[in-house]
Amino acid sequence: MENTTNRNTCRRQAILVFATVVVLAGFRPGLAEDQEIETLRQAAEQGDASAQFTLGGMYANGEGVLEDYVQAYAWYILAAAQGEEHAFKLKDELRPKMSTEQVSEAQKLAAKLSERIETSNYR
Repeated sequence: MENTTNRNTCRRQAILVFATVVVLAGFRPGLAEDQEIETLRQAAEQGDASAQFTLGGMYANGEGVLEDYVQAYAWYILAAAQGEEHAFKLKDELRPKMSTEQVSEAQKLAAKLSERIETSNYR
């Protein structure tokens, strides 16, 4: 059990380091490796708040993925729900750039993602 926990911790740290490099380097759509983005997405979909926050930032700024405020807002909602303090701030900063319909869509997406995360955590 301890080895599994250590491996998961190492994996999360590696994902976070990669995501930080992607964001800081200012990669644009098409330049980041699809597999690396998918690994970050998988961690986020498994409930990793840091991965959720990082993915939100990538979508908000179009770094490694196409800019998508709905996706960004949804990931920030999930990260904020787990206490990721910066996610609260960035979610609030993103809100004025979105229409009411986009915010509603993001909230629905966050609810679906949250349900998927909860379901996968109980398996």
